Amino acid sequence: MYQFGNLQSEEYACPEVSIVIYNPLDDYKGDTQGEKVNAIVDTGAEMTVVPQSTINALRRRSINEFETYPIIMENADGSTVICDVYRLCVRLIESEESESNGQENLQINSIEKEIDIISLPNKEYALIGRDFLDLYKVVFNFTNKVWGFCDETNCQIS
Repeated sequence: MYQFGNLQSEEYACPEVSIVIYNPLDDYKGDTQGEKVNAIVDTGAEMTVVPQSTINALRRRSINEFETYPIIMENADGSTVICDVYRLCVRLIESEESESNGQENLQINSIEKEIDIISLPNKEYALIGRDFLDLYKVVFNFTNKVWGFCDETNCQIS
């Protein structure tokens, strides 16, 4: 289960998650091999977007070249911009606070896919778009400000 937060707006909480981005051509051995970035879940975004700074940091540590190509993207305000698209893997991280010592405990989740990701230079956080979300059943509980993934047998978010 994941929480809501205020990455996008101080006034309104929205679904959020920490993610790890990594190059599928590299040998992945846990969250230290990729670049961690905070993200909002944006059901209105067609594609997943990450800050260019995340791509730059990942490029410095990756031993293999990235697959990339340019696209023209339309922003929410109708303006267009040419963006680079990278073929990378996205893995979600669940953050839990330990009851014994109050320390944050990061758990690597099995929710992971290789997808095309757009990079934007002036973005401070990532957006998880429908290209990722449409691969799963996702449930949002706005009353309790939690969200998560479900399968055919269990779709309860409390």
